[in-house]
Amino acid sequence: KIRESEDRYRDLVEHSQELICTHDLKGRLLSVNPWAARVLGYTQDELLRMNMRDLIAPEVRDEFDRYLEKIGTHGAAQGMLLVQTRSGERRIWEYKNTLRTEGVTEPVVRGMAQDITERKRSEEARIRLSMAVDQAAEGIVITDTEGRIEYVNPSFERITGYLRDEAVGQNMRILKSGKQDDMFYRNMWEAISRGEVWRGRFLNKKKDGTLYDEEAVISPVRNASGKIINFVAGKRDITDETEMQKQVQTAQRMDSVGTLAGGIAHDFNNALTGIMGVAEILRLKVG
Repeated sequence: KIRESEDRYRDLVEHSQELICTHDLKGRLLSVNPWAARVLGYTQDELLRMNMRDLIAPEVRDEFDRYLEKIGTHGAAQGMLLVQTRSGERRIWEYKNTLRTEGVTEPVVRGMAQDITERKRSEEARIRLSMAVDQAAEGIVITDTEGRIEYVNPSFERITGYLRDEAVGQNMRILKSGKQDDMFYRNMWEAISRGEVWRGRFLNKKKDGTLYDEEAVISPVRNASGKIINFVAGKRDITDETEMQKQVQTAQRMDSVGTLAGGIAHDFNNALTGIMGVAEILRLKVG
């Protein structure tokens, strides 16, 4: 039974998808499983001639020294280490190690670690995305398929006057100005419900009742099976731009009127010059 137990333990170690190793309090590796060797790019024999410190990324090797000190003092340590493979690739390992002192001539550290590199990268990507959305100049709104608000970014708060806590849980109808007919909204909802991206303009109303022009792009969000589960909208207050366009259009119309009037005046002046010339000749003849 002892032999069977040892065999099962050995099989577990040999096929584990985690780092399993032992090392002394100076970091010298005493044993290491095949998975760790494969991930690190070394053979097991090569690793058994190395120090754990050599596998740590150079810029954080001081952390490994502190780890050895901690586990020697407290008998246990856990945390994360940035390791470097033979090819130079950086991997993040989360470890939980204990010190064994009973039944051995010298203290031995039993180590187990998980490679969490991809998980950390995904977390960092989500953090970057969250920061980008929060700091975007455009208002960003996420709703459910019924139009209930689930998230707004700070720019939405600035544009509409609604704080996040006031907006979340409300329907997007809180922004309706009443200046657009039902057909406008029906066409928009039909488009995004079909999975299309909708682009257009709203005349919306802020919390204080002020009307403003808004340019929006609304996109469906699908889950892994392709079902639409949310809508995300990017919104931009274009009130100033719209007013400027109106001023430019007015100036262009006035310029056109001025050009037309100038042309008419020029033609009239040509005709008047002939009339005045003939009149002068007649005046001279009459005396």
